[in-house]
Amino acid sequence: THPFTTPPSISLVSYFPNTVSFETSTDEESILFLSDTYAPGWIAYVDGVPTQILRAQYAFRAVVVPKGNHTIVFSYEPLSFTLGKWISIASLFAVLAISTYVISKKKYSHPTLR
Repeated sequence: THPFTTPPSISLVSYFPNTVSFETSTDEESILFLSDTYAPGWIAYVDGVPTQILRAQYAFRAVVVPKGNHTIVFSYEPLSFTLGKWISIASLFAVLAISTYVISKKKYSHPTLR
């Protein structure tokens, strides 16, 4: 390190299975290495802006951290989960709409001759 620079600092803010966040401070661009498994579906954000996740040592994750103070968040958002969530929501609305229609038809229908 340069004699007039402050060493980089990092603090873990939260660690959950699907989200990991850090606060960082550095006087120059740095690499944040996370020894968690690299897998498709992970997205990284620097101050809320998506950034590229680098594959580190073949199996781990890393991101470039710009100079200054930043919040880094890794979030697991696989496409399959996102699609499944939206399909489930659409299905719920469809069931509610059909149920409402069937109930309203029974409630307001005229008696039939037998």
